[in-house]
Amino acid sequence: MTTDLVRPAARAFVSYARADGEAFATDLRLRLEREHPEISLWQDRARMEGGIGWWKQITDALEHVQILIMVMTPAATVSEVARKEWRYARQQGARVCPVLGDPALDFAALPSWMRKVHFYDLEKEWDTFVTFLRTAEKESRVPFMAPDLRDGYVSRVAEFGELASQVLNRDRYEPLAAIAALQGGGGFGKTTLATALCH
Repeated sequence: MTTDLVRPAARAFVSYARADGEAFATDLRLRLEREHPEISLWQDRARMEGGIGWWKQITDALEHVQILIMVMTPAATVSEVARKEWRYARQQGARVCPVLGDPALDFAALPSWMRKVHFYDLEKEWDTFVTFLRTAEKESRVPFMAPDLRDGYVSRVAEFGELASQVLNRDRYEPLAAIAALQGGGGFGKTTLATALCH
């Protein structure tokens, strides 16, 4: 019996925010399936299966793809799910391939690593984008990334601001050559505060 569980792994994973990027992501997948069926894609709405945890399906897919296509829209910059997908993909060594899903994107709101990579404008760079999808291989994994923040995380604004001022420059974009130590009793939130700063 043939099921999706035994389908060959997709080459690329399409990440997007459902609030404003789903139509773009679906159109992109359909165009690639029509024009370049040899480039297999994983998009949640097309590949998700009932009865299996949604995050497990996402991580399983990200562990096998070569490329993460990120449809970048304003909602994607603030989506926790999208950020978790990007982070997990980078940990697995997937090549990051952002595409401009909305010209109103605020690049200043992006993580610093993402501001340094090329964004494909598919209206002008479709052929170059397709060539990248055909040829790109995995990169080195990005190790030692901070774990996800716990559900129900409550920000400690004063403590966070003081810590950030010690290790980041005034704009909070670049690290300073500094070492900071957090001191306190067990269970006071030192690890959570450090994790929040890493994010």
